[in-house]
Amino acid sequence: MIADIDADVGEIVLLLHWMGGTHTELRLPRRRRGQRNSTAPDIIDAVRQLVLIADDNLIAGLLNRNKLTTGHGNRWTRERVTSLRSHHKVPVHRAAENGIEPWLNLTKAAAHLRISAKTLRIACSAAIWMGRERQSG
Repeated sequence: MIADIDADVGEIVLLLHWMGGTHTELRLPRRRRGQRNSTAPDIIDAVRQLVLIADDNLIAGLLNRNKLTTGHGNRWTRERVTSLRSHHKVPVHRAAENGIEPWLNLTKAAAHLRISAKTLRIACSAAIWMGRERQSG
């Protein structure tokens, strides 16, 4: 393998020599001085809110289910959420001392509103979709 830098286009060029005489060229973007792959600010804000109701394991699952990734494009793990919280000084989740959490899951919220859980889920999805449409418009 031969590695070189193409400064004109800001790429690292790798030339792989395979057995049998075949060669493969790979071009990778070169990181510039000061360039970072940091987690998006909206994900950090989401973790600040989620820590009020969920531990790092559950937060990782929620971020993954919503197809959100780390700054490096990785899936979230408990360890990565813990690291993010530590780096951004986000406190750890603390369960309510009396065991009664100040929030409701979807099923309990639907029962409280006297509607079906499916109706509430559809309403939440529509509200999120409308919010995204407003932001992009």
